[in-house]
Amino acid sequence: MMWLKNRYSSKQQSLSLNPQEILGLLKSMIFGTDIDERAIEKTRRLLLLSVWIHCMNSAVSKSDIQSLNCPNLSENIVCTDFLQDHSNDSERPPLMDKPFNVIIGGPPFVRVQELYKSSSELADDYKRRFQTARTGQFDLYMLFIEKSIELLADEGYLSMSVSSSFLRSQTGHTLRKLIADTCNVNEIIEFEDSKLYPDANVPIILLLLRKISDKCVTKHIYIKGKGGLRRKLSRMDNTNDPSIRVSNLPDTACASANWMLIPESRTDLLLKIESAGIPLSKLPIQVRFGVATGADDVFLLRNVDNLDSQLVLAESRFLNDIFVFESSVLRPILRGRHIREYAAPEPKTRCIFPYDNDGRVILENVFRTEFPRTYGYLLRCRERLDSRKSRYTQPWYAFRSEDIGQIVRSPKLIASSVNSGGGFTIDEHGHILCNNSVVVLCPNENFIDIYLLLGIRSCPACRWNSHSRGRSHSLSYGLLSVNISL
Repeated sequence: MMWLKNRYSSKQQSLSLNPQEILGLLKSMIFGTDIDERAIEKTRRLLLLSVWIHCMNSAVSKSDIQSLNCPNLSENIVCTDFLQDHSNDSERPPLMDKPFNVIIGGPPFVRVQELYKSSSELADDYKRRFQTARTGQFDLYMLFIEKSIELLADEGYLSMSVSSSFLRSQTGHTLRKLIADTCNVNEIIEFEDSKLYPDANVPIILLLLRKISDKCVTKHIYIKGKGGLRRKLSRMDNTNDPSIRVSNLPDTACASANWMLIPESRTDLLLKIESAGIPLSKLPIQVRFGVATGADDVFLLRNVDNLDSQLVLAESRFLNDIFVFESSVLRPILRGRHIREYAAPEPKTRCIFPYDNDGRVILENVFRTEFPRTYGYLLRCRERLDSRKSRYTQPWYAFRSEDIGQIVRSPKLIASSVNSGGGFTIDEHGHILCNNSVVVLCPNENFIDIYLLLGIRSCPACRWNSHSRGRSHSLSYGLLSVNISL
């Protein structure tokens, strides 16, 4: 509020505004929404309190303060769903009637799978009204960005704290294209620490957009390490701080659906690599995501504890209870958030795996006979499993992914599908199952050794002979492209 007052004063070439004029700015220029009535009430009070504090610090007399006419903010700060369709609503909030010059927000992170559990009708409504919800596994924050761009005035600014998942994933393709078509990306601040919010473990970015057609340089700031967030944010202009990496990206970096968050100084090198090397698609390597169960809350178990050599206790997120399972039908599964580059993978979750060692689904009569406890548990979850969009040829207890045999083959390189360019790690023996938040590279061992591939990925600038150099750089560039565009 005080920043707005100072900015307005400087534009009007006035030395200062009196308290009543500041309250007028508040009434005419600041608006907001939330679905929590308590948050709305607190916001209204804090806005008025900020003016009162200014009065106290400015030595405004008590009589002047008492004579102030405080505005009614009931139409400024409104308890409503920002994403609600007000097009045919007689109670449409007045604040939605004109475009905004600046929009700031921190929208919720809710994946479409969770939304379908609580309100399938609302999820279908979003798919009808929002571009970013029509394809892929959208997240609510994407819809907030889309709606904000729609409400933004020409040359206006949009700043949000959101998940970084849309930057490099196929799911984010539509949102990246929407932003590229309507805005310039002024700044992206990305954090290595995924625990910025106490109640979420999500990689976060601060995104600053401007609604203009002309493209200019994008500043990309990467904050390394964990903790000390306030100190690091206060030193973002310090290029000598090793915990802060600042890069100026070319004006083409975010000008299409495929964002290339690579410093301008490195683009010439990458073009040379691309022209000299062999694309991954030409090599005997399969690149794909890990398995998609379609019901992770059913199949993925936590707090696993061995009872004996054949049985384990584990907790189900879906039924919110503890059950006994046959240990031989469970496999460790690696999720993207648990991958640490160049370190041995350490799965923290077990997955019910109704397949044999070759990836063929176990017949239902065999499954029921050999694994009665696990079969009985899945039977209790059948309504949830039947609600998935799976091929009718698959048994009701199978994963949504097909061709499981290709995913469980050994060995393979693995990396999180959402990351900031971090390195790969390796599953040497193939005993680890990978979740679909993981990118899996399966080389044909008759042509490429898994450790050679890992070494090439780790050292893209090593000096080999001309033929090998082109091939190694191509592999490195290809893997980088996977992280960005897959």
